[in-house]
Amino acid sequence: FMNLLHKTIIPCNELLFCTVRRIVSSDVVEAIMIYRHRVDFTTLKYVTEFGKVAILYPQSVPLEVSLIWGAVHDQYFFSITEDFDFIVSDLTNFPHFQQIFAIKLENIQLTHETKAITHNLHYICIATDSGNEVIIANIKNPKEPLFSAFTFNSKNIVSIIPATEKNSFAILVETQKESKLIYYLDCKTNNIYNTVR
Repeated sequence: FMNLLHKTIIPCNELLFCTVRRIVSSDVVEAIMIYRHRVDFTTLKYVTEFGKVAILYPQSVPLEVSLIWGAVHDQYFFSITEDFDFIVSDLTNFPHFQQIFAIKLENIQLTHETKAITHNLHYICIATDSGNEVIIANIKNPKEPLFSAFTFNSKNIVSIIPATEKNSFAILVETQKESKLIYYLDCKTNNIYNTVR
């Protein structure tokens, strides 16, 4: 009844983003679908004869605070809320999850495009509202993430994506002169290793 009431009072059918929890086979994945006020744990199966994806076994969990970003590594779910909380949850008892770490971040951007996780899943990069600074979270130990900051010579951080190097991000910034640059940041060395104009 509460699930029905929650969905009825607060319309939340707009999918904000989706992340893969686990690849089961070549045509089946367990996914976490993030909506404004709920999280759906589901299994997605590609049905070849119809050329479509079927959603199987959805289980909804209402949220007290909306998520703006999330990623999964092993049995851990990393998320950021609209209240600027960085939360690590343990999914060992999937689909139930237990919060194992939380910290309040100050002045971060609310857009999904200004957060990313490296391809090797060891670092998370989060843009701040200052327009020239990112927070790097080292999540090699999910129970005790380490945080550092990196400052750019920029007016605004537009987008962050994982770079091809395993510990790196490609960060698109707008400069003081209204041009755009891409900085390649290596999180392991905390250095810019390339700049593209």
